[in-house]
Amino acid sequence: MIDQARLKELLDYDLETGALRWKSDAKHRFAGRMAGYEFKTPRAKTAYLRVRVGGELHLAHRLVWLWANGSMPPADIDHINGDGRDNRLSNLRAVSRTENLRNMPRYKTNTSGLPGVHWNDKKQRWVAQINKRAKRTQLCASTDFFEAVCARKSAELRLGYHANHGR
Repeated sequence: MIDQARLKELLDYDLETGALRWKSDAKHRFAGRMAGYEFKTPRAKTAYLRVRVGGELHLAHRLVWLWANGSMPPADIDHINGDGRDNRLSNLRAVSRTENLRNMPRYKTNTSGLPGVHWNDKKQRWVAQINKRAKRTQLCASTDFFEAVCARKSAELRLGYHANHGR
């Protein structure tokens, strides 16, 4: 496990760009270069940066948090603007898993344009649903798309979903 002191010995952090770079004065073969590489999960729309430090892989945004705050975040780190490569400290916030899931982009497989709203062929209706306390709740089943969207958006407001959710 890496600590802040060791991290600052190895890496520089640029507050304006969010970039981590290997220290140029270090006797490291990547001295002066950007740290990390980009990776993307199959369902995700955004990519994240990973950095290998001391033989361990770390998500760059977690290292930025450690670099700036002195300890690893207690839970998840949310990229406020949804760009997993934007590791400016002003774009990061420590959140619970639930809060982080309330600021997700739309899945690539989404066809309605809004998370939690889909067409049900069997019912011949637009269905709106939302996750509430780890349980999926149906909000509405209507022939009117707008009604389903309103039901979903109202529930998002009530439950504290982030304004960027579903972007």
